[in-house]
Amino acid sequence: MHPAAEKLEGDVCYKRFDEIPGGAEALVIAGSPKHTKQIVEDAVQAGIQYIWIHHSIGSSLDAAAVEYARKYGVFVIPGACPMMFIKPVDFGHVCLRGVLGLLGRIPSRVFGGK
Repeated sequence: MHPAAEKLEGDVCYKRFDEIPGGAEALVIAGSPKHTKQIVEDAVQAGIQYIWIHHSIGSSLDAAAVEYARKYGVFVIPGACPMMFIKPVDFGHVCLRGVLGLLGRIPSRVFGGK
């Protein structure tokens, strides 16, 4: 989804989540935190049930957005970088995952916890 673009790298962009054919059940937010709460509100309204808000070097994290998502029963991962878990994982993200794991800052549900 992109509110201003029609296409990005050849892929069609939709201005709103409810325009996506077949809908969407999950979302990764990686952008300015000043837009995160509005994106989360729109996603909740469109019925998206899983949201990962990027937080690493650069951050999209907004506490009010996390609170809003949870209020409506959306499963939200408020932090870390999804690229640490997408295979193949590059060396930098392996290191980041290791450091955050040692610090106890990896969201437990990423690994199947509760």
